[in-house]
Order: sequence, then C-alpha cells, then structure tokens
Amino acid sequence: MPSLDRKTLTTLVNTYLLLVLLLGLLRFPPDWLSSNGPRFPERPIAFNIEWWIGVGEAQSSHGVFHTWTPYPPLFPLLFRGMNKLSGGDPVLLVYLWWLVNALSLAILASVILRLRGFSAGLGTVLVFSISTSFVGIGIQADQFDLLPCALLGLGILGLSKNRPLEAGIAAGVGAATKVFPGLLAFVALGLLPRRDGFLFILGLGLSLVISLLPFYLADSDTFMSTWRWSLAREGWESIYTYPDLKLPPMPAAETLTRPVTSPLPSTESNWSPPLWMLILAQGTLVFWLRKRSDRSCLDFSRGALASVLLLLLLSRGCSSYYSAWVMGLLFLVYSCRPAMLLAGALLLVANLEWIAWSPAGSSDLPFYWVSIFGRHILFAILLVDVLRRIGSPAPIPPAQPSPVR
Repeated sequence: MPSLDRKTLTTLVNTYLLLVLLLGLLRFPPDWLSSNGPRFPERPIAFNIEWWIGVGEAQSSHGVFHTWTPYPPLFPLLFRGMNKLSGGDPVLLVYLWWLVNALSLAILASVILRLRGFSAGLGTVLVFSISTSFVGIGIQADQFDLLPCALLGLGILGLSKNRPLEAGIAAGVGAATKVFPGLLAFVALGLLPRRDGFLFILGLGLSLVISLLPFYLADSDTFMSTWRWSLAREGWESIYTYPDLKLPPMPAAETLTRPVTSPLPSTESNWSPPLWMLILAQGTLVFWLRKRSDRSCLDFSRGALASVLLLLLLSRGCSSYYSAWVMGLLFLVYSCRPAMLLAGALLLVANLEWIAWSPAGSSDLPFYWVSIFGRHILFAILLVDVLRRIGSPAPIPPAQPSPVR
C-alpha cells in the first residue's frame, strides 16, 4: 500500500481538528456547567468559571490594569475580551473559552505534526480531547493551560528550525501567559551557539517587556503584588504538604480590586523547596545539555521536557491539571505509543486525585496520597529517562517495503 504524502496527511489532521472542534462545541461546555455557584443560582456553573466571572466584573468596574489575579497578565487581558464578546452570558463565555483551548490545541498539534509526524500530532489531539471532555476529569477543561503549552511548542519549533529570535518571542509571550514556557531559556542557553543564544534572549526579553511593561506602568502595586503573592504562598497538592491536605490558596473574586499582599493564612507549616534550589537545578540542566547534547533537533524537545519536569518536581504546589504541561512534550520526545501510555498514566493519576476532592469523595481517602506520590514518582522516572536520552540519536524507523505495482 503506497504511503500518504504530506499534503494528504495535513488535510486529514486538519479535518480531524475541525471535527473535534465541532463536537466539542456541541458537547464539552455542558460538562463544565456542573456545580452550583452563587452568582448564577439559576444556571449552575463550574467553580473556576464562576471565579473568573468575578474577575470580569472587577475588570469592568476598575479596568484590566487595576484588577489583581494570581497569573501573569496576558490571559486576564484575553479574558477581558472574551467577557465583552459574551456580554456577560456565562454559557457563551464557556463556548469562547473552549474555542481558545481548541485553537491552542490545533497549534500544538500542528507543531508536533511538523516535528514528529502524523501519528504524534493525531495522538496529541486525541489525548487532550479525552482529558477535557469528561465530567470529573483531573485535567479540567476550564483552565487555560493549553494556550501556554501551544506557545511553548512554537518556541521549540523555532529552536528546531534554527529561528532563535522567533523562538524567544514565543517563549516570552508564553511566560507572560503562564511562567513555564519561559523555561525554554535554559534549554537555549544549553544548546544554542553564542550568537543564536543572544537572539533568543533578545526575543524573550523584548516580548516580556512589551507584554508586561504597560501593566507595571499603569499600576505597579497591583502588578508586583501578583509576583510577591505567588512566591509567598504555601504548598498545595504536593508531596511537600504531606500529611496535610491542601488545595491551592485563592483569594475571593471580591478582593481583586486592590493588590493582594499575602496568601490566605495557613494553620500548618510545611517545608517546600526554595526558589534557589529550582534555579540551581535548571543551571545543572544547562551544564548537562552542553556536556552531552549533539545539538540535534530532538534534544530541544528533550531539554524542554526535562526543564518542565524539574519545575514540577521542585514546585511547592502542583495542581492536577499541571500534567497537561508535560503531555504535549511527551509526543515530541517519545514515539506515539509510549507517549499515549505515559499520558494515559498521568490522566489516571490526575483522576484519582480529583475523585478525592469531589463531593462524592472524602479528603481522607488513601488514594489521594497514592495519586500525589504516584504523580511525583512518574515525573521523577520521566526526568531520569529523558536526561539519559539527551545526546542519543533518534531511533530509526523500520524500512517500509516498496509498494508492489
């Protein structure tokens, strides 16, 4: 049987993405509208959307620049646009939110398709479609992490195609959305020659300045309090909180019209890795990349996966949906079948954790800690394996027999 050409494969993937988008618009949003919220008692709405609608109300009355959130400012700015387009209708807002996720998934899948082939791109779409389609899933659909994942993917694509300036811009915009795409700077320092490394840092710096400086100039207190609050808050959903069961601290939406000076007070004291330990680990990764890598395209993906895994292993908090940061990278590093098996394991662990916090569960269920420690062990095993792979050539696929004419 003759193999399909690139144009046909691209058409098939685009068709599949369109079908996923259409099916998602019909099915996914009602799954989000599943729990009661005081703001819309007649229309039950998921807690996270409920909280963001409170953010939208604060933005309407005080402006985007003067509304506090615990995130870098680009997604709150995008949310302001979605909220205005929806006219305050929570169901329409959910559709717009899902559209942003679907487009982000399309970008991520297209990057993986270009770098790793058709099956990897299709597997990415399948895994993320499953992870955001069912009620009670650990990696929730009402998050925006697919957007920075797509920007991280664009950064890896830029590095792999020898376009360091574009890669730096993508990583910088991603870091201004959620911090982890900025970790690509460590990969660039470890793998790029001096001139290309300078171009990457230039693109990263310019995009961060252009994205963040307006928010700092408009209201420096609110802008800086986001970073102070994030660095000061205690752990959650992590081995470092054991044996205390903790969810991520989050101020009520009503408090967001002024700078939030500190996290919610905690009655427990837990050790968590200090920031310098993470920086030291990332610096060690730079040294490892310089020592072992042959600067192949695949090592950019391996380095990015190793850097994100270090962040997750040494972070004081690790929500279940943070596993989404890893899943796309799995398809860039591994072949399709092991990538899907690993992503499925992460989804299973995330669901165990989510069930423990659901109304049907109980916070003292033993499999909560099984899921927390299990996820940490999975991340550690993945890190060891990907560090071992850095510098090794990609496996050569078996030769295909010539078609019989």
